[in-house]
Amino acid sequence: MQRILKRALVLILMVSLIVPSLYLPKANAAEKDPDLPENTVRIHYVKDDKNYNDLGLWLWEDVAEAPKEWPKDAVPFTEEQTDEHGRYIDVKVKEGAKKLGFLVVNRVTGEKTGGDKVFTMLEDYNHLWIKNADDTVYTSSEWENPIGIVSAEIVSKQKLLLGLTRTEGLTEEELLAAIKVQDENGTDIPVESVKITSGSTVEVSTSAELTNDSYTVTYAGKFVAATKGWRMIDELYAYDGDDLGAVYQSGKAVLKLWAPKASKVTAVFYDKNDSAKEIGKLDLAMGEKGVWSVEAKPENLGISDLKGYFYQYEVTNGGETKKVLDPYAKSMAPFTVNTKGEAGPDGDIVGKAAIVDLAGTDPAGLDFAKIDGYEKREDAVIWEIHVRDFTSDPSIEGDLTSEWGTYDAFKDKLEYIKSLGVTHVQLLPVMAWYYGDETNMRERELEYSAANNEYNWGYDPHSYFSPDGAYSMNPKDPELRIKELKGLIDAVHDSGMGVVLDVVYTHMAKASMLNDIVPNYYAFQDANGNFIGGFGNNLATNHVMAEKLMVDSVKYWFEEYKIDGMRFDMMGDATYDSIQNAYNAAAEVNENALFIGEGWRTFGGHLSDPALAGKGADQDWMNKTNDVGVFSDEIRNELKSGFGSEGEPRFLTGGARSLDLILKNIKGQPTNTAADDPGDMVQYIEAHDNLPLYDVIAQSIKKDPAIPANNEEIHDRIRLGNSMILTSQGTAFLHAGQEYGRTKQWFGEGLPEQKFHALQDEAGKVFGYFIHDSYDSSDAINKFDWEKATDASTFPINNTTREYTAGLIELRKSSDAFRLGSKELVDSNVTMIDAPEMNDSDLVIGYKNVSSNGKESYSVFVNADTKARKLTLSEDLRKGFVVVDNDEAGATKVKKQSGFKLKKDSITIEPLTTVVVKVSDKKTGPNKPEKEQETPVPPAKPEEPGDTPVNSDNPAEPSTTADSEKPADQEAASAPSKNQLSNNSNGNLLPSTATNLYTMLLIGLVSLAAGTGFYTMVRRKKALI
Repeated sequence: MQRILKRALVLILMVSLIVPSLYLPKANAAEKDPDLPENTVRIHYVKDDKNYNDLGLWLWEDVAEAPKEWPKDAVPFTEEQTDEHGRYIDVKVKEGAKKLGFLVVNRVTGEKTGGDKVFTMLEDYNHLWIKNADDTVYTSSEWENPIGIVSAEIVSKQKLLLGLTRTEGLTEEELLAAIKVQDENGTDIPVESVKITSGSTVEVSTSAELTNDSYTVTYAGKFVAATKGWRMIDELYAYDGDDLGAVYQSGKAVLKLWAPKASKVTAVFYDKNDSAKEIGKLDLAMGEKGVWSVEAKPENLGISDLKGYFYQYEVTNGGETKKVLDPYAKSMAPFTVNTKGEAGPDGDIVGKAAIVDLAGTDPAGLDFAKIDGYEKREDAVIWEIHVRDFTSDPSIEGDLTSEWGTYDAFKDKLEYIKSLGVTHVQLLPVMAWYYGDETNMRERELEYSAANNEYNWGYDPHSYFSPDGAYSMNPKDPELRIKELKGLIDAVHDSGMGVVLDVVYTHMAKASMLNDIVPNYYAFQDANGNFIGGFGNNLATNHVMAEKLMVDSVKYWFEEYKIDGMRFDMMGDATYDSIQNAYNAAAEVNENALFIGEGWRTFGGHLSDPALAGKGADQDWMNKTNDVGVFSDEIRNELKSGFGSEGEPRFLTGGARSLDLILKNIKGQPTNTAADDPGDMVQYIEAHDNLPLYDVIAQSIKKDPAIPANNEEIHDRIRLGNSMILTSQGTAFLHAGQEYGRTKQWFGEGLPEQKFHALQDEAGKVFGYFIHDSYDSSDAINKFDWEKATDASTFPINNTTREYTAGLIELRKSSDAFRLGSKELVDSNVTMIDAPEMNDSDLVIGYKNVSSNGKESYSVFVNADTKARKLTLSEDLRKGFVVVDNDEAGATKVKKQSGFKLKKDSITIEPLTTVVVKVSDKKTGPNKPEKEQETPVPPAKPEEPGDTPVNSDNPAEPSTTADSEKPADQEAASAPSKNQLSNNSNGNLLPSTATNLYTMLLIGLVSLAAGTGFYTMVRRKKALI
């Protein structure tokens, strides 16, 4: 028995020595497959359906050769590379590669499967595994996911924030024992405490101050460098001056650049007549708050006056020097990178800022718009147009006094927009965008093409302060483009309308544009150091100087150009505080500033800082602001279908819908948005993204518009849609051409290169191809068709629709019954007409709008059915008069009634007809709203509300939801998912279950020893007996 006890004690001692080591992290043994060639990583893609058609990998980071042209250059999954699990791709990586980024994309359509995937442990693994509906990168076919450290940031004088692949299964006690912090001399910095702050982040507090610029943090056998993060930069270097950029005066210019991490900044100057010719350099000196500056004198550069000259900065960070564009450049040299991203003759892929004298660029009397009857945002009727599209139609060449496609040519056709009666003209981006040779855009592209054209919507921002030169008569003259754009804005104002600029502040065309100035500051980054967002570099608007860049730009455009509003592309990617601050800055300058934006739920800032969860400037923000409105995807989807449902039958196209839901949307109270004010909602059914309304209707009803009867039916349905939008509460929004039936049908030979739908009739026969995102299409597809818009003899149906839409705008402006300014008024004054023939879900609806003074009511009847519908009425509407019927609309009585029969107690509406009856009651006093009786409906979880995935405007298109224009960043890709923060890494630390195992083992051994002793005692007792 003594031998048994001795063995038990020895076992206990061994366990007590061995098991505690389980607390300490161990470096993972290398898991590399020696059979794979050197510098090769095999990525396995497991798909349940085994369908890999057209799929490939878009690659970035430490890949040996990155693809160039999206999406066709993605590396394909081929049958030759197939194993028992599915297909794989062998990726060549650089020598010493550490990080690999990739995503799965359709090489034909550009549609992405899942989000970005980034792996940071290439030193130890060369087999990676991915699967559908999961953005985690695994290291085996058993879906293993090790734990390791990937980043470290100094956030304050005694605090670091560490990024791990994951923290699940770890305890703070274990981490405290395992994490080591050292300075550059290898001296240990005592760790006082550790706090797990999220599924991928750990906060480390030190007992000593972190006074150096960098430290080393070691965990699980791997170390990373810790440098000053954005929080500490904000604390030490936030600058509130208003003089960044180049300020010109009397031949000289003071240049200032915020670059607190830089060790050297040099300004390189270029000739004003040849922007490729360098004329000299001047070093900048660092001042307070990380601002570098120099007073550039002409004599120091061998010239007489700096006006009109160009410059770039050379910024040195961490021993590496990069050329950068001044982010506060007020104008630029001509930029010649084409739409494929290829450099022009001068080889410049960065861009050059211009030194300009703003004092002489204003037209006489430039001021903000004075819009008749405009008092609040619900009064706005916005008309969206692309500058080039408006005058690219060759049929109007004789009407133009300036070169087509320019700011100046736009002015020649303003009378048309004025005739529609809209209040605001919204210009697609005119701030300088990146992809497109400004010097090669003066030739109309009249052949049908959907790719690789010198054309751009402009959702790939290059500068937040400079106008783009593509719309200038001479892009080589940096002051001219300023004068021309101001001249256009002034002309719009003279026509009684305001100007809204479409702006793209939530990302740049390339992450490097700002990152090369201040590394790892301007964009949101996850714990792995990867940029976040559908465009690869969402602006971190919670960082002081990132928000300042945006707000300074907003203020500049309102002050300098006297604009009247902004439409924020991908606004949901920004923090709502920053958008509110931008509005406040604009409203201080122009009290009538109109702010709208895409409020899709795309915010990724919480992946950088969990405290930002719920802080996106999206639809959920609407109950916290009455200054900014968002587009209503719900009314769009209910009336004509949209992203995720485009082409499905909806109310306008034969699909019976819930009338209660439609009325909520007409009231500006969609169920998926936290709206508490009608102005929170922008009511629309067509924008630049996706198919135009005409084409969506053709797709949904499966009828070839080339057949005259089908064309007429499509127009009938367009009029229904326009009538509902223009009699809805909120801010009304129309896309250019929506008023006449604009189409983007392909009439060229063969198939379009990309971005098209093949529309089929009811028999399944393809009757045509239609471009659904024309950001890279030719003028043949994008032009505003002036003949259809104005030639009544050749296109009578189109002109009827245009006049009808203009009449609806006139009606909307004539009474505030359609423009009520509060939810309380809407709830009391907008009601469903009680007709028993209307079913819960139906194709006919009747609703009543009453003016705020109660003296006017408008009964709106919309029959989207293909048969006549009779509705019983509780009120005799014959005391009023009809202002809208089948083919006429306006604020006065229609000239010749058509499409309905009105009796004392009923109305019969012909198929595809809207009827509006106005009743005036001068005896009735103001209709005071009752107390609000229902609380706002909580927003539903987002489905992908945006117009399209992000490429936009969008590959963002990327991604999710909203516009769909050019890939914003061809260096990186798009937004990482939450799972992406769990990327594999070295250094398994046994999870807390190991402690339980150790405890159980000790208990078992103790029990064994106790049992043995008890057994010996019993035996002894028996022996004594």
